[in-house]
Amino acid sequence: MTLWGILFIIPGIIKAYSYALTPYIVKDMIDSNHEMTTTEAINESKKIMKGHKGELFLLDLSFIGWAILVFFPIYFGLIMIVMGAIIGTSDSAGMILLILGFVVSLWLAPYYRQTKANYYRNLVSDKFTNKSEN
Repeated sequence: MTLWGILFIIPGIIKAYSYALTPYIVKDMIDSNHEMTTTEAINESKKIMKGHKGELFLLDLSFIGWAILVFFPIYFGLIMIVMGAIIGTSDSAGMILLILGFVVSLWLAPYYRQTKANYYRNLVSDKFTNKSEN
């Protein structure tokens, strides 16, 4: 049962990496005043990502430490707050951890998205913008 589950999960992850650039392609096309359907953007993303899925996976994997840095303070902060409410003690340490985790996430989310956008721009250059037509 687990093996069959993995056989469904892994191809799904691979397909997700094939489609990963679709929002960026659509954005470039809209900014360039070109018409493109979602299906066409998905197909373009699949073409571009052929041979590059591993690179994007490693890029995502490089953010795992930052994700842990966000997850653990939020997780333990929530546990401390809940336990403090059950026991009836102060939950200030839990609040500090929770706030710390959220502050780091406010920095991490834009950093991750910009890194992915830079990966897209380096991969396709100006293929979908008006700049390539000039």
